[in-house]
Amino acid sequence: MTALRRQAADVKNDYGVEARYINAVHLSAHGLTRPFHGTLTIPIGVALNPRKYANGLLGVAQSAGAKVFAHSPVTGLEKYQTFCLNPPQGQITIEKVTFSTNGYFLDHLPDWMRGRYLPVQSSIIVTLPQTGEEQAAQGWTSLKMAFDRRELLHYFPLMPEGRFLFGMPGAIFVTARANKAAMRKIRADFRQMFPAWADSDIVDHY
Repeated sequence: MTALRRQAADVKNDYGVEARYINAVHLSAHGLTRPFHGTLTIPIGVALNPRKYANGLLGVAQSAGAKVFAHSPVTGLEKYQTFCLNPPQGQITIEKVTFSTNGYFLDHLPDWMRGRYLPVQSSIIVTLPQTGEEQAAQGWTSLKMAFDRRELLHYFPLMPEGRFLFGMPGAIFVTARANKAAMRKIRADFRQMFPAWADSDIVDHY
């Protein structure tokens, strides 16, 4: 908590805004849960939905005249004076190429991409909408995006429609066994941190 209080000065220096430290005694007045030792609220930043953001970018690009070709995987790339891309339907010659990819990518396309990135999975669960009584029982009514101070952090917003999203780092390996273990872990952490919602129905998991 001492380090958290000191961070307020860093926020002021780095972003030019005043961060507010709230100790445990006053958490409930801000719609936060008492079991936490305190919090630092920072009046900037947003919680971003990656799928909605990607769809928004797609719409803007198409409105600006960009042509989008789905289901056209590039299986080869060569660089001469220009780039030559090899999708199944033929060959494309272009001056510039941007790689916009998910965490998992073909290491050999191109060779110099090999070892330059590390995919990190994230596990997320979402509850059914929590009623006002259920929110009061847990003591969490704030709509602020929150995360804890763990090295492998948890992040959790209460969404406007009352659903509660809870996320944390996911499995390292992409296997059914690893994914099941990650789901067990995130559900256990959720129940421990938010015991009043321990029996809440989980309607989505990612």
